[in-house]
Amino acid sequence: MAQDTPLYKSLAVADMIYVTRSLNRRFDQPYAKARLEELGIPLRRKAGRLSGGQQAQLALTLALARRPRLLILDEPVAMLDPVARHDFMATVLAAVAADGVSVLLSSHVLTELERVAGYLVLLSRGRVRLAGDVEDLLATHGQVSLEELTMVYLREDLPAVTR
Repeated sequence: MAQDTPLYKSLAVADMIYVTRSLNRRFDQPYAKARLEELGIPLRRKAGRLSGGQQAQLALTLALARRPRLLILDEPVAMLDPVARHDFMATVLAAVAADGVSVLLSSHVLTELERVAGYLVLLSRGRVRLAGDVEDLLATHGQVSLEELTMVYLREDLPAVTR
């Protein structure tokens, strides 16, 4: 799922489901419809008329209804307000717990990563600056947040650390 929520803005939500289902044999239409109903996203509304959070949830629903084993999310919460960001990440965590989906997530929102990530790879200027299990990295560096830790390793004069 790309950062800009790849939706056909002029299509109704129901039409987005139809198009996605037509292109994916494993698409779980009952799941998609139930999830959108649960979120209060009307099937007749055009995707472009939804709020940013609703568009993100629609794109995520369409991705999850494909029943992937790996979900790749590129800056999925960058354009969302804190409440929508929290709801989006809760959905991702629920999918991981329920279906065993593996998630590769790129983000600049480090506070969200600390809550959801199991493993961190910090890239800067195309180089790995820090990598390891999040709990191990935080335990090794004392009582700092993930954001504080990554800011330290973005400094060029420190050697990269992997665990």
